Amino acid sequence: MAIRFCIYRWLGRCREVVWTAVTKKGLVKQKDWRRWGHRYLWMLPIHGLLAPVGEPIHNALRRHFWLPRRLAYLIGIWAIDCITRGLLRWLTGKFPWKYSHLGGNIDGVIALEYAPIWFGFGLGFERAHDFLVGLEPAVRTALTG
Repeated sequence: MAIRFCIYRWLGRCREVVWTAVTKKGLVKQKDWRRWGHRYLWMLPIHGLLAPVGEPIHNALRRHFWLPRRLAYLIGIWAIDCITRGLLRWLTGKFPWKYSHLGGNIDGVIALEYAPIWFGFGLGFERAHDFLVGLEPAVRTALTG
């Protein structure tokens, strides 16, 4: 699970850089894409939570129809957002995401506009999880020699 935790951190980091570049590019209309892609250091452990939190949920819901699985991921992501927001605010006085500029926000931490994105994220997560679990024996062999 430690290997998958690190891989999810890396995938989340890549997703965050691409997301910020694309959304800032569209909002600000800059010509230089290199200026806008960024990430927050404290998001690394949050992205890694897919291994200890998301994978057991996927395993438990695996046999169910796709709709309840996606809804469970959406609600789970929102719950993690709320919990980690409170934790980050307590530790640092700040939190990296603020959706108060969006019309469908809840306390500035949940953006209802992003629900379809997080809903679809579940499909990608399930495929990544299954791929990584299948790949793990080869990775373990390569690391242990």
